[in-house]
Amino acid sequence: PMRARGLTLLLTTCAARRTLPGLVSVAPSAAKSMSSSVVDRLETPALLVDAEALERNLDLCRESLAAFAGVALRPHAKAHKCGPLGALQVQRMGARGLCCQTVAEAEVMVEAGVADILITNQCVTPGKLRRVLALRGHAAEGLTHLGFLVDSADQVQLLVDALAAEGGAGPSVPISLYVEVDAGQGRCGVAPPPASEAVLELARAIHAAGEATGGQVSFGGIHCYHGFLQHVRDPEARASAVSEGPVRAAAASRDLLEAHGLSVPVITGGGTGTYLMECRGGVHNEVQPGSFAFMDGDYAANVGMPDFTQSLFVLSTVISKPSSDRAVCDAGTKAVDQLSGPPEVRGFHRDPASSVPLSGGVTYKCGGDEHGILLGDGVATLRVGDLVLLRPSHCDPAVNLFDQIHLVRDGAVEAVHPIGARGPGC
Repeated sequence: PMRARGLTLLLTTCAARRTLPGLVSVAPSAAKSMSSSVVDRLETPALLVDAEALERNLDLCRESLAAFAGVALRPHAKAHKCGPLGALQVQRMGARGLCCQTVAEAEVMVEAGVADILITNQCVTPGKLRRVLALRGHAAEGLTHLGFLVDSADQVQLLVDALAAEGGAGPSVPISLYVEVDAGQGRCGVAPPPASEAVLELARAIHAAGEATGGQVSFGGIHCYHGFLQHVRDPEARASAVSEGPVRAAAASRDLLEAHGLSVPVITGGGTGTYLMECRGGVHNEVQPGSFAFMDGDYAANVGMPDFTQSLFVLSTVISKPSSDRAVCDAGTKAVDQLSGPPEVRGFHRDPASSVPLSGGVTYKCGGDEHGILLGDGVATLRVGDLVLLRPSHCDPAVNLFDQIHLVRDGAVEAVHPIGARGPGC
């Protein structure tokens, strides 16, 4: 019975954290790190964001779209999963709203005051649909738009059923459904014309759902995105793939719908590696880059990218030095995602964006859950207790490993923001 009561308490606590995404429990070590205002006194490993580099990236992205007057900006929040940073993006960049990849991200961004949300994913479980519908309760607080993706009539019907179960007309903000078109990634999405007319059938199903629900469902447009193209290294090859993939698929889908009298309000897609190419394609009228705010090693390997600055780092401490060319730091797989490769090792700098790789060269090797092995001639300059900065190879999962972001300016911690939507994707 005692174990059962303990499990009930744990589940209740977890449910509360999901219901109130702005709250975050702070472990003793995290509380200690939050009490320090100087970056080199933080408990490690810690996730750092260079505030000035972040702001430069937001400004550069906004300025890069100046030549495309008809294209709206909707940055993707899945990179940071952090309400205050999402609100900053909308305010500083003049963005239409934000993309979210999970319902949890949408909850956190709405709680932060973001008024326009597109969940670039399918929402089909009863729990997720209830949570999406619950977000409409923020209409009185300024929520103006809420949408998600569909690629089958079954998903549309699930939403209709959820609305019926909710009862009543509900809040005034309708759920905008966007038809996801497969641009060649082979993930979600209907096949584009001329191979299929599924986009037309699904758009009609959405319009029918709108009539059946008294306007609680609306057709938002087309989502046409290809994630794998973001890291095609050569810019000419990348541009060609975008033209043949998402731009062509989006154009064919739009043309089919318009030929049957259906207008397409929004055609959205594009990522950090390709969003300017979608703009130049002349079909997309909304783009959704996300990683540009932080950057990472994978994007740094691309050629022909806008001059975004690395702003995201993991701060780590050297805890052992068994030899002159081998040291161990306290950031292992629990602190550094390595699916896209190991992190780059840099010397510590109070302004992280000004850091450079260690002289003599140091490479990172996984040493387990809590250990990173540092190898190379540059290790000779390190001592036990020294700090190093690790540039993640992929920013999104790197952020997802931490509870909080330390925003650093001039060597001091300016703010500590909870990563309110971290988790496996619920």
